[in-house]
Amino acid sequence: MYNWFNQKELKWDVIYRIGYVIRHDFSKEFPLLFTSEDFKGMYAPKSSVVFLEVNNKTGGDDHWKDKYLNLLERYNTELLNKAIKLASSNQCNTSK
Repeated sequence: MYNWFNQKELKWDVIYRIGYVIRHDFSKEFPLLFTSEDFKGMYAPKSSVVFLEVNNKTGGDDHWKDKYLNLLERYNTELLNKAIKLASSNQCNTSK
């Protein structure tokens, strides 16, 4: 999603999907692309129940943030270990 927001232009289907997920009717902002009928089904109570069930199964709002931070920490640790290995091997080569 971050990459989408950094683009100068978005395809209409991406805008629609974002609107549907955040439950926002983009027909006001983009009247040439959408009508309010396009977003009518997103306010049905059934879909909000499904959203809550998915959120509860994944551990809430922090689940994905925590997962990302753990992955980022592992990547940074691996990168640091590689840099240390490279530095120590370069040091051994220069002392010979």
